[in-house]
Amino acid sequence: MVAEKSIENNVFEEIEAHKIGKIYNSRDFSNVYAEESVRKAFQRLEMQGKLVRLGRGLYLYPRQDPRLGIIYPSIAEIADQIARKEKLRIIPTGQQALLQLGLSTQVPMKSVYLTDGGPRNIQLGNRVLVFKPTTPKMLALKGKISGPVVQALKTLGKDGIDNEIQNKLASLLDKENPIIAEADAMLAPAWIREIIMKLLKTK
Repeated sequence: MVAEKSIENNVFEEIEAHKIGKIYNSRDFSNVYAEESVRKAFQRLEMQGKLVRLGRGLYLYPRQDPRLGIIYPSIAEIADQIARKEKLRIIPTGQQALLQLGLSTQVPMKSVYLTDGGPRNIQLGNRVLVFKPTTPKMLALKGKISGPVVQALKTLGKDGIDNEIQNKLASLLDKENPIIAEADAMLAPAWIREIIMKLLKTK
């Protein structure tokens, strides 16, 4: 049986070989070690300040700054990593959707993503990443751009969409597959559907 200290060292050597900012869970090493042994190794590495616990079973290999301390990846990057690792569907909402699309420079203290997984709050320094369960219809949005556009328009509301916003959205949608964008528009409320279809016709 491999000693716990040896497992800890081997696990961290493997982590160090990959990029800083990557997220891990015990299943990442289950083909080599028992999950319980890996969990204990993660806990010890956290106590040593080498890993940061994000939530149950999730650990971040962080960038460390001598002055600033832990430098977290962007909320969007962490959310995408968790979604890929746990095979979740997610879509940003509210201020997070506006930020990701470049429609706002305001970094929200609480970033909310709709998901087909369970509810979860992840503390990242002074910010919080929230996974909020939703209906399959809301997650039927397929576009990497048009999906967040629908959520951004919901956040802005009818009265918050001026010509500048429309021009920015038109430029964003120009990078989306028009078939996917139209399909996403059909899933949106009528007023959002009209705006997206109008913007697609200007391409």
